[in-house]
Amino acid sequence: MSRGVDLHLHSTASDGGRSPAEVLDDAAVAGLAAVALTDHDTVSGIQEARVRAAELGIEFCPGVEMTAYVGKAELHIIGLFIDCRESGVVDLLGELGREREARSGRIASRLRDVGLEITADEINALAAGVPGRMHVAKALVERGYVSDIQEAFRRYIGDNGPGYVEKRRLTPAEVIGAIREAGGISSLAHPGLSNRDEMIPELARIGLDAIETYYPHHTQRQTEHYQRLAAKNGLLETGGSDYHGVFKASVHIGEPHVPYELYERLRERVAAVGSGD
Repeated sequence: MSRGVDLHLHSTASDGGRSPAEVLDDAAVAGLAAVALTDHDTVSGIQEARVRAAELGIEFCPGVEMTAYVGKAELHIIGLFIDCRESGVVDLLGELGREREARSGRIASRLRDVGLEITADEINALAAGVPGRMHVAKALVERGYVSDIQEAFRRYIGDNGPGYVEKRRLTPAEVIGAIREAGGISSLAHPGLSNRDEMIPELARIGLDAIETYYPHHTQRQTEHYQRLAAKNGLLETGGSDYHGVFKASVHIGEPHVPYELYERLRERVAAVGSGD
């Protein structure tokens, strides 16, 4: 078996529990050949991770995970091999970061309306990077309002909870276009969770490059199903653990095993796009 790769990792730059450098340390322990840091709506952890990857001899792919909407359907799209210096995507991510901070204030206000004394300042203080609902959940745990993060989502900040506030709604075309403009390739994350297979042909038509076929919560049957869908729609395959450290303790970096050959094919696509072939 070839050394594996993990192209879906989160750090403290968004809602992970380990710093970007620590994520790379974990990747080294797992014996991974290449990794991508794909924090939500931010590339602020990329440089730290890149430096640590070079020290450890691990191939590094700069990435990001963004959310797109089709009606009420939510799709997570990962950008891989993005140029973090490109102003368009960096500006867009900056806007999303500022909106996330404002959103945490609105969530805190709604929670206070139901008797939970949570402030935006304490939520933002728990975020090394952009704040998200995971940081709200952690604040609720620390205050003793809930016993764990899962309860926080279930009772208060899940999509039907009293503290839920929608994020800015980008379209798939906007997300895929921003990733392409930054020189990257786009992948539909965990399609087995979003369960929107009927959208895949249209996503491919507007420029989607790949599907995340390998994912810890995909069954073998689902993996094979998405491999067939990828082939049918002319898409490449990606894969990763969706590692968040202690915030998803049951998820382990490098699992499932994602073959290095997939990473090579993705890298070849990036080179072909860059050369105009």
